[in-house]
Amino acid sequence: MPHGAGAHALQPLSRGRRRGRRARVRCRASPRGRPAPPCPVGARAGARALGLGGAAVHRMVVLECALHGVLGGVLGLALGLPYAWLVVRAAEVSAPFTVPAGQLATVLAALVLVTAAAGTIPALRASRTPPTVAVARGD
Repeated sequence: MPHGAGAHALQPLSRGRRRGRRARVRCRASPRGRPAPPCPVGARAGARALGLGGAAVHRMVVLECALHGVLGGVLGLALGLPYAWLVVRAAEVSAPFTVPAGQLATVLAALVLVTAAAGTIPALRASRTPPTVAVARGD
């Protein structure tokens, strides 16, 4: 079978189940010549294979982690502030509901920094992995 578009398919390496585990799957040539889905390759491996350098992959992973921190913080504020207002209203406290904007901004910035820092080890691993190995593993 010629190697080209649609020449790969996902097929099990072993038949059936062994010791309660599902059969592993890897890319092989399609048996009947019909179009097959492309082999699964992660975004980082694909970017490295297309020529993105290690530093750029590192930067991309750290920025993705920081973005997750921003989204988590914004979602937390969007859900937490109305809930806090409801608690103050339901408790019928004579104190007014105030939002400490400076403290919330500091906590949000710290959250973004912590999530970016948490992504440095996976980013280093992704940037040091050769593209051929990353594509072969499907990272």
